[in-house]
Amino acid sequence: MSKSPARPLLHQVKQTEALSSEIADRLQNALALHQQGQLGLAEALYQKILKQEPEHFDALHLLGVIEIQRKNFAPAVLFIDRALKINSEYAPAHANIGNALRELKRHEEALASYERALVIRPDYPEALNDRGNALFELTRHEEALASYDRALAIRPDYAEALNNRGNALFGLKRHQEALACYEHALALKPDSAEALNNCGNALFELKRHQEALASYDAALAIKPDYVQAFYNRGNTLFEFQRYEEALASYDRSLAIKPDYAEALNNRGNVLRHLTQSPRYH
Repeated sequence: MSKSPARPLLHQVKQTEALSSEIADRLQNALALHQQGQLGLAEALYQKILKQEPEHFDALHLLGVIEIQRKNFAPAVLFIDRALKINSEYAPAHANIGNALRELKRHEEALASYERALVIRPDYPEALNDRGNALFELTRHEEALASYDRALAIRPDYAEALNNRGNALFGLKRHQEALACYEHALALKPDSAEALNNCGNALFELKRHQEALASYDAALAIKPDYVQAFYNRGNTLFEFQRYEEALASYDRSLAIKPDYAEALNNRGNVLRHLTQSPRYH
Protein backbone atom coordinates (compact mmCIF):
# COMPACT_ATOMS: atom_id res chain seq x y z
CA MET A 1 0.00 0.00 0.00
CA SER A 2 1.43 3.29 -1.06
CA LYS A 3 1.58 5.70 1.79
CA SER A 4 -0.17 9.01 1.42
CA PRO A 5 2.09 11.88 2.41
CA ALA A 6 0.84 14.79 4.42
CA ARG A 7 0.26 17.75 2.17
CA PRO A 8 1.36 21.07 3.70
CA LEU A 9 -0.84 23.29 1.56
CA LEU A 10 -1.28 26.88 2.61
CA HIS A 11 -4.83 28.03 3.13
CA GLN A 12 -5.23 31.60 4.32
CA VAL A 13 -7.92 32.41 6.83
CA LYS A 14 -8.98 35.82 8.02
CA GLN A 15 -6.61 37.33 10.59
CA THR A 16 -7.30 40.10 13.07
CA GLU A 17 -6.26 43.38 11.45
CA ALA A 18 -3.70 44.33 14.13
CA LEU A 19 -1.74 41.11 13.64
CA SER A 20 -2.37 40.28 9.98
CA SER A 21 0.82 41.69 8.45
CA GLU A 22 3.20 40.30 11.07
CA ILE A 23 1.50 36.91 11.15
CA ALA A 24 1.28 36.71 7.37
CA ASP A 25 5.03 37.29 7.04
CA ARG A 26 5.79 34.76 9.76
CA LEU A 27 3.46 32.23 8.16
CA GLN A 28 5.12 32.60 4.76
CA ASN A 29 8.56 32.14 6.34
CA ALA A 30 7.36 29.09 8.26
CA LEU A 31 5.84 27.55 5.16
CA ALA A 32 9.03 28.09 3.16
CA LEU A 33 11.05 26.35 5.88
CA HIS A 34 8.45 23.58 6.06
CA GLN A 35 8.62 22.93 2.33
CA GLN A 36 12.44 22.80 2.57
CA GLY A 37 12.13 20.05 5.18
CA GLN A 38 13.35 22.21 8.09
CA LEU A 39 10.61 20.98 10.37
CA GLY A 40 12.03 22.23 13.67
CA LEU A 41 12.41 25.81 12.46
CA ALA A 42 8.98 25.77 10.83
CA GLU A 43 7.42 24.36 14.00
CA ALA A 44 8.94 27.16 16.10
CA LEU A 45 7.41 29.80 13.84
CA TYR A 46 3.99 28.13 13.83
CA GLN A 47 4.10 28.04 17.62
CA LYS A 48 4.98 31.76 17.72
CA ILE A 49 1.93 32.44 15.56
CA LEU A 50 -0.25 30.50 18.01
CA LYS A 51 1.07 32.56 20.92
CA GLN A 52 -0.18 35.66 19.11
CA GLU A 53 -3.36 34.10 17.79
CA PRO A 54 -4.28 30.80 19.49
CA GLU A 55 -6.99 29.95 16.95
CA HIS A 56 -4.88 30.37 13.82
CA PHE A 57 -6.10 27.74 11.38
CA ASP A 58 -2.96 27.42 9.25
CA ALA A 59 -0.57 27.18 12.18
CA LEU A 60 -2.64 24.45 13.82
CA HIS A 61 -3.13 22.50 10.59
CA LEU A 62 0.52 22.70 9.58
CA LEU A 63 1.72 21.70 13.05
CA GLY A 64 -0.43 18.63 12.53
CA VAL A 65 1.22 18.05 9.15
CA ILE A 66 4.65 18.24 10.81
CA GLU A 67 3.57 15.62 13.36
CA ILE A 68 2.43 13.35 10.52
CA GLN A 69 5.79 13.78 8.82
CA ARG A 70 7.47 12.83 12.11
CA LYS A 71 5.13 9.83 12.41
CA ASN A 72 3.62 11.24 15.61
CA PHE A 73 0.08 10.50 14.54
CA ALA A 74 -1.86 11.00 17.78
CA PRO A 75 -0.62 14.61 18.27
CA ALA A 76 -1.28 15.23 14.58
CA VAL A 77 -4.93 14.32 15.06
CA LEU A 78 -5.20 16.73 18.00
CA PHE A 79 -3.69 19.66 16.10
CA ILE A 80 -5.71 19.15 12.92
CA ASP A 81 -8.92 18.55 14.88
CA ARG A 82 -8.39 21.93 16.58
CA ALA A 83 -7.88 23.52 13.16
CA LEU A 84 -11.05 21.97 11.76
CA LYS A 85 -13.08 23.33 14.67
CA ILE A 86 -12.05 26.77 13.39
CA ASN A 87 -12.60 26.10 9.68
CA SER A 88 -14.22 22.85 8.59
CA GLU A 89 -14.32 23.76 4.90
CA TYR A 90 -10.70 23.01 3.94
CA ALA A 91 -10.54 19.64 2.17
CA PRO A 92 -6.77 18.95 2.63
CA ALA A 93 -7.11 19.23 6.41
CA HIS A 94 -9.80 16.51 6.36
CA ALA A 95 -7.56 14.37 4.12
CA ASN A 96 -4.56 14.87 6.41
CA ILE A 97 -6.42 14.00 9.58
CA GLY A 98 -7.70 10.96 7.71
CA ASN A 99 -4.13 9.91 6.97
CA ALA A 100 -3.17 10.24 10.64
CA LEU A 101 -6.25 8.27 11.73
CA ARG A 102 -5.47 5.54 9.21
CA GLU A 103 -1.94 5.22 10.58
CA LEU A 104 -3.51 4.80 14.03
CA LYS A 105 -5.63 1.93 12.58
CA ARG A 106 -8.78 3.99 13.09
CA HIS A 107 -9.92 3.13 9.58
CA GLU A 108 -13.63 3.90 9.86
CA GLU A 109 -12.87 7.37 11.23
CA ALA A 110 -10.27 7.89 8.50
CA LEU A 111 -12.83 6.92 5.87
CA ALA A 112 -15.28 9.45 7.28
CA SER A 113 -12.60 12.17 7.07
CA TYR A 114 -11.87 11.39 3.42
CA GLU A 115 -15.60 11.47 2.69
CA ARG A 116 -15.82 14.94 4.25
CA ALA A 117 -12.89 16.10 2.11
CA LEU A 118 -14.67 14.82 -1.01
CA VAL A 119 -17.93 16.55 -0.15
CA ILE A 120 -15.99 19.81 -0.17
CA ARG A 121 -13.88 18.93 -3.21
CA PRO A 122 -15.27 16.03 -5.27
CA ASP A 123 -12.44 16.17 -7.82
CA TYR A 124 -9.68 15.65 -5.23
CA PRO A 125 -7.58 12.73 -6.54
CA GLU A 126 -5.39 12.43 -3.43
CA ALA A 127 -8.43 12.11 -1.18
CA LEU A 128 -9.93 9.51 -3.52
CA ASN A 129 -6.68 7.55 -3.38
CA ASP A 130 -6.56 7.87 0.41
CA ARG A 131 -10.21 6.79 0.62
CA GLY A 132 -9.31 3.75 -1.45
CA ASN A 133 -6.51 2.93 0.98
CA ALA A 134 -8.87 3.05 3.96
CA LEU A 135 -11.39 0.84 2.15
CA PHE A 136 -8.61 -1.58 1.19
CA GLU A 137 -7.50 -1.86 4.81
CA LEU A 138 -11.12 -2.59 5.74
CA THR A 139 -10.95 -5.41 3.10
CA ARG A 140 -13.62 -3.64 1.05
CA HIS A 141 -11.65 -4.26 -2.12
CA GLU A 142 -14.36 -3.63 -4.71
CA GLU A 143 -15.14 -0.23 -3.18
CA ALA A 144 -11.42 0.54 -2.94
CA LEU A 145 -11.05 -0.28 -6.63
CA ALA A 146 -13.87 2.12 -7.50
CA SER A 147 -12.22 4.88 -5.46
CA TYR A 148 -8.87 4.40 -7.21
CA ASP A 149 -10.68 4.42 -10.56
CA ARG A 150 -12.23 7.78 -9.70
CA ALA A 151 -8.81 9.17 -8.78
CA LEU A 152 -7.34 7.91 -12.05
CA ALA A 153 -10.20 9.34 -14.08
CA ILE A 154 -9.12 12.74 -12.78
CA ARG A 155 -5.36 12.09 -12.98
CA PRO A 156 -4.51 9.20 -15.35
CA ASP A 157 -0.77 9.44 -14.62
CA TYR A 158 -1.19 9.07 -10.84
CA ALA A 159 1.41 6.35 -10.20
CA GLU A 160 0.53 5.90 -6.52
CA ALA A 161 -3.15 5.30 -7.32
CA LEU A 162 -2.19 2.85 -10.09
CA ASN A 163 -0.06 0.88 -7.64
CA ASN A 164 -2.85 0.88 -5.08
CA ARG A 165 -5.38 -0.11 -7.74
CA GLY A 166 -3.14 -3.09 -8.40
CA ASN A 167 -3.29 -3.95 -4.70
CA ALA A 168 -7.09 -3.92 -4.78
CA LEU A 169 -7.11 -6.19 -7.83
CA PHE A 170 -4.56 -8.44 -6.12
CA GLY A 171 -6.85 -8.63 -3.09
CA LEU A 172 -9.62 -9.73 -5.47
CA LYS A 173 -7.24 -12.39 -6.88
CA ARG A 174 -7.27 -10.70 -10.28
CA HIS A 175 -3.52 -11.14 -10.55
CA GLN A 176 -3.06 -10.52 -14.27
CA GLU A 177 -4.92 -7.22 -14.04
CA ALA A 178 -2.96 -6.32 -10.91
CA LEU A 179 0.28 -6.96 -12.77
CA ALA A 180 -0.82 -4.62 -15.56
CA CYS A 181 -1.47 -1.88 -12.99
CA TYR A 182 1.93 -2.32 -11.37
CA GLU A 183 3.65 -2.27 -14.75
CA HIS A 184 1.78 0.93 -15.68
CA ALA A 185 2.86 2.49 -12.37
CA LEU A 186 6.46 1.49 -13.08
CA ALA A 187 6.30 3.00 -16.56
CA LEU A 188 5.45 6.30 -14.86
CA LYS A 189 7.80 5.87 -11.89
CA PRO A 190 10.53 3.30 -12.65
CA ASP A 191 12.27 3.78 -9.29
CA SER A 192 9.24 2.74 -7.21
CA ALA A 193 10.52 -0.08 -5.00
CA GLU A 194 6.99 -0.70 -3.78
CA ALA A 195 5.59 -1.19 -7.29
CA LEU A 196 8.50 -3.52 -8.12
CA ASN A 197 7.82 -5.59 -5.00
CA ASN A 198 4.12 -5.72 -5.82
CA CYS A 199 4.91 -6.65 -9.40
CA GLY A 200 6.94 -9.54 -8.00
CA ASN A 201 3.97 -10.64 -5.88
CA ALA A 202 1.67 -10.73 -8.92
CA LEU A 203 4.28 -12.61 -10.96
CA PHE A 204 4.69 -15.10 -8.10
CA GLU A 205 0.94 -15.78 -8.04
CA LEU A 206 1.04 -16.25 -11.83
CA LYS A 207 3.79 -18.88 -11.33
CA ARG A 208 6.32 -16.71 -13.13
CA HIS A 209 8.83 -17.24 -10.36
CA GLN A 210 12.03 -16.30 -12.18
CA GLU A 211 10.53 -12.95 -13.17
CA ALA A 212 9.22 -12.47 -9.63
CA LEU A 213 12.72 -13.00 -8.24
CA ALA A 214 14.13 -10.43 -10.66
CA SER A 215 11.45 -7.96 -9.58
CA TYR A 216 12.27 -8.38 -5.88
CA ASP A 217 15.97 -7.97 -6.64
CA ALA A 218 15.21 -4.76 -8.52
CA ALA A 219 13.18 -3.47 -5.55
CA LEU A 220 16.07 -4.22 -3.20
CA ALA A 221 18.55 -2.48 -5.49
CA ILE A 222 16.49 0.69 -4.97
CA LYS A 223 15.61 0.15 -1.31
CA PRO A 224 18.18 -2.14 0.35
CA ASP A 225 16.32 -2.29 3.69
CA TYR A 226 12.97 -3.31 2.15
CA VAL A 227 11.92 -5.99 4.61
CA GLN A 228 8.90 -7.27 2.64
CA ALA A 229 10.98 -7.67 -0.52
CA PHE A 230 13.53 -9.81 1.36
CA TYR A 231 10.68 -11.92 2.72
CA ASN A 232 9.05 -12.31 -0.70
CA ARG A 233 12.42 -13.09 -2.26
CA GLY A 234 12.87 -15.85 0.33
CA ASN A 235 9.48 -17.33 -0.60
CA THR A 236 10.44 -17.39 -4.26
CA LEU A 237 13.80 -19.01 -3.59
CA PHE A 238 11.97 -21.60 -1.47
CA GLU A 239 9.85 -22.44 -4.53
CA PHE A 240 13.07 -23.09 -6.44
CA GLN A 241 14.27 -25.30 -3.55
CA ARG A 242 17.23 -22.98 -3.13
CA TYR A 243 16.92 -23.35 0.59
CA GLU A 244 20.19 -21.84 1.74
CA GLU A 245 19.57 -18.70 -0.31
CA ALA A 246 15.99 -18.55 0.99
CA LEU A 247 17.31 -18.83 4.55
CA ALA A 248 19.71 -15.94 3.92
CA SER A 249 16.86 -13.82 2.55
CA TYR A 250 14.62 -14.50 5.55
CA ASP A 251 17.55 -13.70 7.82
CA ARG A 252 17.99 -10.35 6.08
CA SER A 253 14.32 -9.54 6.63
CA LEU A 254 14.56 -10.53 10.31
CA ALA A 255 17.67 -8.43 10.83
CA ILE A 256 15.54 -5.43 9.85
CA LYS A 257 12.33 -6.54 11.58
CA PRO A 258 13.07 -9.14 14.30
CA ASP A 259 9.37 -9.64 15.16
CA TYR A 260 8.35 -10.50 11.58
CA ALA A 261 6.23 -13.56 12.39
CA GLU A 262 5.76 -14.77 8.81
CA ALA A 263 9.48 -14.63 8.13
CA LEU A 264 10.21 -16.54 11.35
CA ASN A 265 7.68 -19.21 10.39
CA ASN A 266 9.05 -19.59 6.87
CA ARG A 267 12.62 -19.61 8.15
CA GLY A 268 11.60 -22.60 10.27
CA ASN A 269 10.21 -24.33 7.18
CA VAL A 270 13.52 -23.79 5.37
CA LEU A 271 15.51 -25.18 8.29
CA ARG A 272 13.28 -28.25 8.35
CA HIS A 273 13.99 -28.88 4.65
CA LEU A 274 17.71 -28.31 5.15
CA THR A 275 17.98 -30.73 8.06
CA GLN A 276 16.14 -33.37 6.01
CA SER A 277 18.60 -32.98 3.17
CA PRO A 278 21.18 -35.79 2.76
CA ARG A 279 23.89 -33.10 2.86
CA TYR A 280 23.15 -32.58 6.56
CA HIS A 281 23.28 -36.25 7.58
